[in-house]
Amino acid sequence: MSTCSATCGQGERSRTRFCHQGTNRCDGKDFEAERCDAGPCPEWSTCSATCGQGIATRSRSCLGGAEHLCPGRSTEQKTCEDRPCSQWAPWQEWGLCSASCGNGMKRRQRICQYGTDCPGPNEESLFCYGPPCAQWTEWCEWTSCSSKCGPGQRTRTRSCQTSDGRDSNDCQGQSVENLPCEGTSCCSLEPWCSWSKCDAECGVGRSIRTRICTNRGSPDPACHCDGSDREERQCNAQACAPRCDWTQWCEWSTCSSTQECVVGVHSRSRQCVGEAGCNCIGMADESQQCRGTQPCKQEPPC
Repeated sequence: MSTCSATCGQGERSRTRFCHQGTNRCDGKDFEAERCDAGPCPEWSTCSATCGQGIATRSRSCLGGAEHLCPGRSTEQKTCEDRPCSQWAPWQEWGLCSASCGNGMKRRQRICQYGTDCPGPNEESLFCYGPPCAQWTEWCEWTSCSSKCGPGQRTRTRSCQTSDGRDSNDCQGQSVENLPCEGTSCCSLEPWCSWSKCDAECGVGRSIRTRICTNRGSPDPACHCDGSDREERQCNAQACAPRCDWTQWCEWSTCSSTQECVVGVHSRSRQCVGEAGCNCIGMADESQQCRGTQPCKQEPPC
């Protein structure tokens, strides 16, 4: 019989025979085989690789003699694969930019397959750039209260613009703010008073009428009402008579008497000037008594 086909454990051995005299007419089989037991097999060593393909080894000893006398090998090896080694899957597609405008970041990931000990990062980032961002301008100043009297509101506005100065609708928040306010000056003009009497008794004159600016019906120096508080119009009284006036009086004339003891007369005059046909009231001339400046002659006594 041949040697067992297995160096350990179950195997097979066989034997052969030949038909003599060069014929093929012998009875029976020329080959027969039977199972054989080569003894218990030793345990395989741990795989030399913790992942992927490695080598496992087992050894045996030759019983009862030197190893070179035992058929077969004392050491046996086989390939082994504990588990697939960790490796990166291909990078995924880049994600969206984190910023809808301006500068941002985009990321992509990869998965460590067959484990968690893949070398290197599982994520990488890249700068990305969107269109110019829009942002609010500074608020404008508050407007005046919309009501001068009672409840109203004040308003302020701002604009949404991109960094290159273009108008945009992408800003968050409101472009208008309102603030309640209370008008403190409830001022209004009272009805007009009656027209005044004409300021001229004759000819063209003037007549006026007025109205008062009040705060809820009471005069208030702080009130400032819209509109005029005074109106003026011409008034026509009866036609005036022609107008004339006296000139200044002329100097007094020389006294008609030259002596101190004799009463004389001196006079002065003025002229009536003005429109044609006018008559001045009063006298154009006036006179009064006077005395001369020379001493009187003394008559000798009788």
